[in-house]
Amino acid sequence: MSELFCGVLGAFLGFLASALLLRFHYKQLFAQTVSQNRMDWINHFREEFGTVIGYAEMKGTKNLAEKVRKHRCEELRDSSVLEAEKARAKLLTRLNLNTGKLGNEYNAVFEERLKKIDFSKGATRKEIDELIDISRKILEFEWNRVKEEAKGEYQNV
Repeated sequence: MSELFCGVLGAFLGFLASALLLRFHYKQLFAQTVSQNRMDWINHFREEFGTVIGYAEMKGTKNLAEKVRKHRCEELRDSSVLEAEKARAKLLTRLNLNTGKLGNEYNAVFEERLKKIDFSKGATRKEIDELIDISRKILEFEWNRVKEEAKGEYQNV
């Protein structure tokens, strides 16, 4: 009887250990997947933001804009505007405007200021600096989420 009990106990403990190990690996895999996706989001955000700011700043700088007008054809300028508009649209679709959710408090402000940029005129240094400041706050929060998720500590609020 004791051999049977030891066998059942051993099987149960083996099953329990396997289930816990599987659960741990699942959480680790989930954390890695979420972290990688969030890093991709951050990198795409930076790339698109750079396109928008670069073009806005170029159009806002009269000397540089004059050089571009003199040395580049209309088609190239139109394609640059198109790229900047596409980058702006991508950035706007990345934003979660649920400002009640932790980390989204800057998104509505970022959206409002991003929409104000007129690519035919460019942006002032002050407008660009404000956008950069807000983008840093958004990216800082996202980066902290990546670090917490990688450790399995992030709580979605």
